[in-house]
Amino acid sequence: MTALWRLGRRVIVDEVLAELDEEPPRDYRTIQTLLARCVEKGWAKRDTLKGRAYYSPKVDWERAIKERADEFFEEICRDEERSLEIVKELLESRLGGGRRGRRLKRPLPSGHGGKRSRSRKRLAS
Repeated sequence: MTALWRLGRRVIVDEVLAELDEEPPRDYRTIQTLLARCVEKGWAKRDTLKGRAYYSPKVDWERAIKERADEFFEEICRDEERSLEIVKELLESRLGGGRRGRRLKRPLPSGHGGKRSRSRKRLAS
């Protein structure tokens, strides 16, 4: 999808491969499969012209990220208490000197991991 957003127009698989500019290059069929999945999810649009498939973005980057994040949290929050602890740990490690070398100015507020906040406890009762 990133390649589609960067190109910003209707493109064929070869143009996506060229935009990725990876060494070694990905297989043509792999890109076809990834684009087909983007179409299935409603993120991209596929048109056929003279027997050739053209792809273009159907949603903007922000909407796609929100949908992916929502799917992610829906999946991991089945065991809510432990899941929120893990997410908090990951955020703090990423922002607190992990890969990016940045630190949180202050720890995440209570209620965002570990124990449930009071309002969530009331709702669960």
